[in-house]
Amino acid sequence: MKTYKSYAKINFFLDVTSRLNTGYHSIRSLFCEVSIFDLIEYQPNNINKLRFFDRKNILPKDNLLKKAGEVFCKYIGDIPIGLDFYIDKKIPIGGGLGGGSSNAASILKILNKEFKINFKEKKLEHISSEIGADVTFFIRGGAQKVTGIGQIVKKLRIPSIDLFLILVFPDVHISTPYAYELIDKSGVCKDIFGYRRRFNKILDAIKNNNYIKIIKNIYNKFEEVIFVEYPDLQNIYEDILNSNADKAFMSGSGSTMVGVYPTKERLEKGLEKLKKNGYKAAEAKIRF
Repeated sequence: MKTYKSYAKINFFLDVTSRLNTGYHSIRSLFCEVSIFDLIEYQPNNINKLRFFDRKNILPKDNLLKKAGEVFCKYIGDIPIGLDFYIDKKIPIGGGLGGGSSNAASILKILNKEFKINFKEKKLEHISSEIGADVTFFIRGGAQKVTGIGQIVKKLRIPSIDLFLILVFPDVHISTPYAYELIDKSGVCKDIFGYRRRFNKILDAIKNNNYIKIIKNIYNKFEEVIFVEYPDLQNIYEDILNSNADKAFMSGSGSTMVGVYPTKERLEKGLEKLKKNGYKAAEAKIRF
């Protein structure tokens, strides 16, 4: 049995700038892969088919792992060998961490290797765009500038960065389509110059490991509508700040909340305090 770690992401910046005729939305975002992961195990089978099993039985029947397998096989024709996949979900579903998209990208990379197809990353990114908007990011991972509907990605060269993160996992599942519906109804889906400028500032800050500038320019437009609908998330935001974090923010369309701390010592004290308050929380590191 082979294993593969399917990592989560957080958004240090997320602006929704327009709604397209297709129903999708244009975004402007900074995605960073983090150390939280789902575990995918796989082994050959003797029926020459791809099969997907969920160890916790929490995934919908039509999930992105299965879709990724179907889309990949469309590009190659006959399946060289059958594989059974078993996923152990640790990334919360509906948590704004991109778990489903990460799983899909992982399946593409595993099949590319095990089938000995050797598609380049650019080709895998093209294939991934047929599966879901955020899947493209996870082909390369790391830290990336993300635009379009999430499929236009640019890897950022970051030698190192001094950020200490805590992820708080509320017992709240937020549907991404519902979150965008709230954005549309609220009238905040606009491309505003000030946020464009702020986006450029945080890209510059993270490339230059400028902690103060990163903290100052973190932004998530979804907070404006999600905190109204889910006031408990606003309370978590306040509790993270009260745990001595320099910044609190929501990842993606929610519900995972993130605290940023300047030192390991501050993080450890913050994590202890949050857990004492009854929160499910974990330290996370950015992956490059």
